[in-house]
Amino acid sequence: MWPEMYEVNESTMALVSIANVQYRTMVIERETVIYREESPLSIIKHSCLINGSSYEGRIAAVKYLTGISLKTPVAINPDQGIYAFPTHSPKKFECNWIFLKHVNLIKEKEQKAVVVLSNSHEVEVGSSYFTIEKQLQRTAYCAVRC
Repeated sequence: MWPEMYEVNESTMALVSIANVQYRTMVIERETVIYREESPLSIIKHSCLINGSSYEGRIAAVKYLTGISLKTPVAINPDQGIYAFPTHSPKKFECNWIFLKHVNLIKEKEQKAVVVLSNSHEVEVGSSYFTIEKQLQRTAYCAVRC
């Protein structure tokens, strides 16, 4: 068990990977920003487990039900409508996780996508607008199918 690890919840809007001596993740919630030592992927994996399945199991289910096999969205807690998508390969440092129900808008800035969250917080994700738009669509499809 990870007693002090961050747990994704309905207020979680994004997990942003950061390069800092003390912290690896900036967690953006509706009302606050929290800095955590765990990596975004570790938080995602832990959150899957506390919601009844392994990360690998959630990924396998999404792949089976949707056919999405790259940058696969994760149904962290389908009962609460908590779905997230990676902005890059989850193995890469620059991978951030964006939570579907908190995406208000995707805009383009200098040929890179900026995700505007429902609280107006902006996250520059380092991927193209097209890539993030596609990830958003895939995750919405996942929410319907999973």
